[in-house]
Formats: sequence, structure tokens, C-alpha cells
Amino acid sequence: MFTGIIQGQGQILKIQKGHEKGSLFIHVSKSWKLKKGGSVSVNGVCLTVRDFKNNQAVFDCMPETFKVTNLGSLKKEDWVNLELPLTPRTQIGGHLVQGHVDGIGKILKIQKDGNSKIMTIQTPKKLTQYFIRKGSVAVDGVSLTITRIFAKGFEISLIPITLQETILGRKKAGDTVNLEVDMIAKYVERTIQSHGNV
Repeated sequence: MFTGIIQGQGQILKIQKGHEKGSLFIHVSKSWKLKKGGSVSVNGVCLTVRDFKNNQAVFDCMPETFKVTNLGSLKKEDWVNLELPLTPRTQIGGHLVQGHVDGIGKILKIQKDGNSKIMTIQTPKKLTQYFIRKGSVAVDGVSLTITRIFAKGFEISLIPITLQETILGRKKAGDTVNLEVDMIAKYVERTIQSHGNV
């Protein structure tokens, strides 16, 4: 479980893809002390550390992971958002994020708005029902507030610290982002469906 408050950025060193399994090799900051078997959110995807040494973290990825997230489109030297999982003492500054991506969005445009930027994201049709104005969404693992919704997606405002401390500041129109909707909305939907089937 994560909060969507990004703690660092890593750079892709190597990607291996196979029919049965794949691997991501990511260079992380010297301050990161990862443990084999530990979890890390990589662009909002919960991955398990297979190996860690010399500031290089290696993660196993199933073919399905590359297929349903934007990790499959990463290239050497690309940057990714990183977050360690919650602990009992962690302050929840964002919202509860599972690291289970619900779909891939496409950035339609990015506009300057004073010292911030407004990002317009087109989303899969199956996800639009989960978005509400001023509701939460995880975009490449970043906990953000939706400022506007429209038929095919939503807008978010990116303040200077978000642009500086996450890879969203590097994004441009046409790029893809991993999306995880607020899990409370999914639980509510499931509960309503269950009662309807009683």
C-alpha cells in the first residue's frame, strides 16, 4: 500500500522482455536502501525487488505487467517515479494507493497556468465512471486531485513541487501515464452490485 507521495526518481538502466518473464533494471539514489523481496511503487506499479546492489534495483515483471501498464513502453535512460510502501508511522499525505494499475491514459495537452501546469488526460472508457471533480486519482503513482472531468477523461493541476519532484514535469502531449482510480469508488461499486444481485 502506498500514498501517492513520490519519494524519488529512478533511471532505467536496462529492460529485458521475454515470453514468460521480464526484468527492469533501475538506478536509484544512494540514499535508498532496498531489501530483496521488498515492494516499491514504480510509476504507480507495485513491484518486488529481486536484487539490489551498487544503487541498482532489479525487478521481475510478468508479461501482463508490461502489457497493461506503461512500463512496457519504457526505454533505457527513461525516468520513473518511485515510492516505498506505507509503514505504521507513515503520514498519509496523498490517498491510499494499491499499486494496481487500472488502465493507461494519454496526455492530450499541457497548458501553463501561472507557475503551475494543467494536464488534460484521455482515459479508457471503462474508467470514466470512477472520476469526480475534486476526487483523487493516481497518475504514474502520483496522488492528484481532479480539477475537471469531461466525457473522455479529466484534468489535473500540477503545482511546481510536483513538476520538480516527479516525472510528470518531464511529460509531454502524446505520452502515456498509468492510472489507478480511487479504490473507495471501486468498493462502493462492488457493494451496490452485490446488493443488486441479492
